[in-house]
Amino acid sequence: MQINKKYIYLIIAISVFITFAPFLSNEFIYDDITLLKESIENNEITDLKSNITAYRPVRHLSYMLDYQVFGPSPNTFRLMNIIYHIAASIFLFLLISRITGNSIVALMTSLFFGLHPVQVESAAYISGRRDVLVGLFFFSAFFFILSARREKSSLIKKIAFPLIYILGMFSKENMAVLPAVLLLYDWIGKNNFKISYQKEAFIFPKLGRMIRNVKKHAGQYAFLFLTTIPFAVYKLFLRSPSFKKEFYGYSFHSNILTSVKVFFLYIWKSIFPFNLSGDYTYSVTIPEFTILNLFLAVLVTVLFVFILYKIFRRSPVRMLGFFLFFLPLFPVLHIIKPYHIIFAEHYLYISLSGLGLILSEILYVKIFLRGNKKIFYIIFLGILLGLMGLTLSRVEEWRNTKTFWTSVMKKHPENPRAYKVLGDYYSDHNRPYEAIKKYKKAIDIEPGFYAAHVNLGKEYLERKMCSSALF
Repeated sequence: MQINKKYIYLIIAISVFITFAPFLSNEFIYDDITLLKESIENNEITDLKSNITAYRPVRHLSYMLDYQVFGPSPNTFRLMNIIYHIAASIFLFLLISRITGNSIVALMTSLFFGLHPVQVESAAYISGRRDVLVGLFFFSAFFFILSARREKSSLIKKIAFPLIYILGMFSKENMAVLPAVLLLYDWIGKNNFKISYQKEAFIFPKLGRMIRNVKKHAGQYAFLFLTTIPFAVYKLFLRSPSFKKEFYGYSFHSNILTSVKVFFLYIWKSIFPFNLSGDYTYSVTIPEFTILNLFLAVLVTVLFVFILYKIFRRSPVRMLGFFLFFLPLFPVLHIIKPYHIIFAEHYLYISLSGLGLILSEILYVKIFLRGNKKIFYIIFLGILLGLMGLTLSRVEEWRNTKTFWTSVMKKHPENPRAYKVLGDYYSDHNRPYEAIKKYKKAIDIEPGFYAAHVNLGKEYLERKMCSSALF
């Protein structure tokens, strides 16, 4: 059974917009302050040269365009984020529909991706546009790559993917994993993605098939690798997105345990998106390298691989879904080199498409194809309404600087940055004693917190409490 496609775009657009529209009235928060608010106040946002040479130029150029068309209001910047997120969700539908030939699974995957509460940090947070743009370019480039392989493909489709791929790379670095995902697709073979209920075991991919497909589409692969390899070298060694030098736990072994822990935390937050937070910097503890921790890491990993085998052995679609989840996360799992942010929800932006595909295919095969269509639609609707509810519950948390960092402080009372930023907020709003209290709390947690010491000293001096300032 297929859904009439003329209604699908509307369903996706309305569902995603209704879910994220309440965020439109929120203020500039977190990195928005330095990235946009101060840039607007200093008249830097319209500087074409600085935007082109910025670290992620496509994002900066999109901000410049928003400002010139709509003005400085955070509402319009956030509206464009939501529009890009809707476009990414629609292209994900087109991509999954093209791969599987199944509109129901594609629609469920797209709505799972579009409505998930983890997406708040990308779609509703203006500075998160880097993730939304790379997601949009990732899905659309993949779609146009597959479209260009058709015999009757238009010239526009054939030249679209190189342009989109380059835009994606200059939006965010994890665009560079697309060639690996495409290799996996060709390794499995396009004819193996048809969704059906089969008792026989799925025949795992063959290397010969992948080699034949690479030769058949040599032009596409030549472009992808000739652009990706230099870009990856540049980002890894010349202008790395991470400024962290040492391993987590100050040893290679502890860093590996950290990678395992962080990966399973991403899985957990994707499946059980409760108690989400805008800052996990101080809440993810670094595991100490011990024999017990090593044994537990190996045990959990072996168990996970066994579960993956059980899930994959009958479904190439689920295999593709897993790698759509894993590969975009790979650069920030601290495996190649430690990343300065140990864990962040926005890294899951593209990855949620893979989890959505796995979940959608399992429900479709196990329930819909067994004749329980009403139960399938009830579960489908229940999941989507649940995701919408969880996303809407985060509106107030992301309202402004005070609500955002107060939420972080309550969820992670060990986070000194939350107290420091709240101290800044109270200082700016002429509430000095509350500011002093927050600064002192930040210093109690992290005695070497230089910025908190400096701001506390300034607050004492402004109140003519010189002895306290000197201390």
